[in-house]
Amino acid sequence: MLRAWSAEEATDGYAPLAADLEWQPYLWREVTARVSEPAPDQQLATTLERLRSNDTGHLNLPDRLSLFGHTRLARSELALLEALGQHRDIHLWLPQTSTTLWDKLAPLVADGVVYRTADDTASHASNPILSAFGRDTRELQRSLAGIEYLDSPVDVPAPAPQSMLSWLQADIRADREATRAEVADRDVSAQDRSVQVHSCHGPARQVEVLRDVLAGLLEDDPTLEPRDILVMCPRVDDYAPLIQAQFGMLDVPGAARKGHPAHQFRVRLADRGARHTNPLLSFVIELLSLADSRVTASQVKSLMAAPPVQARFSFDEDSVTWQVSGLRLPALSGDLMPTTWTSSRSRTTTRTVGNVAWSGSSPASRWTLSTVDTCLRSRRWSGWAAATSTWSVG
Repeated sequence: MLRAWSAEEATDGYAPLAADLEWQPYLWREVTARVSEPAPDQQLATTLERLRSNDTGHLNLPDRLSLFGHTRLARSELALLEALGQHRDIHLWLPQTSTTLWDKLAPLVADGVVYRTADDTASHASNPILSAFGRDTRELQRSLAGIEYLDSPVDVPAPAPQSMLSWLQADIRADREATRAEVADRDVSAQDRSVQVHSCHGPARQVEVLRDVLAGLLEDDPTLEPRDILVMCPRVDDYAPLIQAQFGMLDVPGAARKGHPAHQFRVRLADRGARHTNPLLSFVIELLSLADSRVTASQVKSLMAAPPVQARFSFDEDSVTWQVSGLRLPALSGDLMPTTWTSSRSRTTTRTVGNVAWSGSSPASRWTLSTVDTCLRSRRWSGWAAATSTWSVG
């Protein structure tokens, strides 16, 4: 896609971009024209060429590389692995929930990557959990179909199912959906709590219940440790602030002594979006969002206080000061009053003087509101105009 954008082609790598996205290639070309470093797609092409020629420079790469736990791989990453594999042994250890489904889909994904709307592999999964939540694995299998590799499954024997959770796992591994009769025949204790469902009225309550359940599990099982626990949620960025507020408060004085036991847990958030982990990207998104807003003073002040802006223009917190008299907009023709600080200042002062006029406690009571407004606009009433010209917003 980036190569197409650099060639002035407005596509997503497969098809033309939608009309409301055609600004992105133009912005990309403007940015790359101003940055002296090679663009990412150019760097990738150079790196691939060097790896294929076994020119690793100062990198002392071993003859064998192993990568563990990937659930998805971009095409650029697969291209790097393929280039490395021309001169080295590359072992990609993939977690696979169902080898049965993997083998079933192998001939169906041989055509490689397709649009998600054209991918019907979910309909070939018999287990509803694999069909609903196995998209990453299916897309990874499609991506791997575009390169040459040797598939060597590792057979891990599973113990006989004895709990609700173990039966659920067995059905997923075998890619089957148990019938009601099969479920009724399974020997599961009535006290089994290996699978629990909690009904909560919102994300905050969900995290509170999670906190209480985990604390109870750790209390009941001395062999269980926090490092053995993995919590998964579909929108980790939405839940991150709630999780940070309920867990891992060891650095807060008195939290371990007065707070909930979960405050002593050490929690690490993973797989957060780039917007929340890359401050520069977050700044760019905020900057682009101004195009659809009225660009208020608070938004501009927040923009100036952003670390990238302060670093570029040598700002600091003390220098981000706003003077009303320093804000100017181009004059508008006719009788239209622009929505500026000057306009707001004049109208506010008009209302103030008008209130005094209506009360009859000042010689201004002989004036009309239109007369006062005219005086303020023409700057003939120097007393009020001089006073209001020094207003500022800090």
